Formats: sequence, C-alpha cells, structure tokens
Amino acid sequence: MNLTPRYFVFDLDGTLFDTSEDIANSVNFALNKYGIAIHELATIVSFIGNGSLNLIRRSVGEQGKDRVNEIHQCFLDHYFDHCTNATLPYPGVLAFLQGNHRASILTNKPNAPTRKILAHFGLSNRFESVFCGDTAPVRKPNPEGLIEILRLAHV
Repeated sequence: MNLTPRYFVFDLDGTLFDTSEDIANSVNFALNKYGIAIHELATIVSFIGNGSLNLIRRSVGEQGKDRVNEIHQCFLDHYFDHCTNATLPYPGVLAFLQGNHRASILTNKPNAPTRKILAHFGLSNRFESVFCGDTAPVRKPNPEGLIEILRLAHV
C-alpha cells in the first residue's frame, strides 16, 4: 500500500507563514487610531481564530464594542498595505513548495492579502486552488471548502 500523500491542502497563517507580527501591528494601529489600548504580540496571537472580525472583537473588548465594524475596516486597510512587512515562511516551507507536490490553500484570510503574500514570495501560481475567507463556499472550520477543493482536484 502506498501511503505517500497525493494532495496537500494548507492553511496560510501559522502553517505556511508566520503572519503574526504583521497582524498584531495592524490590530494595534487600528486600536490606537480609535483610542483603545494596544496589546502585546502574544495577547493578540491568543485572540486569533475564526476570522479577523472576531480578532477585532476580542481586541477591542468593552472599550470599542460599539465601533467594531469601523475598527475592523481600519485593520483590514492597514493590514493589506503592510501584510508583507514582517511575514515570513516557516523554515523549510519554500523548499517543500518547490517540490512537485499537488497543493491548494484553504484560509479564512481575505483574498486580497492572501494573494499579496503569495505574490511576494513568488507563489502566485503554485497552488491549484486558493480558497479564502471571502471566496470559499463557507468559512472554516466548516468542511465544505475542503470538500470543494478535493472535488476540483479529483482527489
């Protein structure tokens, strides 16, 4: 029996790339702009999960709960402009991706910064499909995005 994987589906943040510093810097930029206390990197990392709107909700706490949508948009705008400042691939990722492996990405990150990060590292055309939080059929952890990727790949 051959147990060699035929297809890889990767998340982006925290799997292929360490994006935490750019995310934290953009969260703190938005918080500061709205007069809300900023957080340490580790605290912001602990807030990450289930999309950036939830990240902002957790970050603003009671201070900014009435302005979450505005602060979220500020975060998104800043993050897109700065999403490649400190983001780095984890060790061995680029070498692995240069191999002849079939692969896709399934991330909750919006399409625009995802594409910008991939382009920055010369990976724009590396993946058979890239499903993002605003382009996937549904957001993770719902399995429909993964099922659709595998269906498209005939796996």
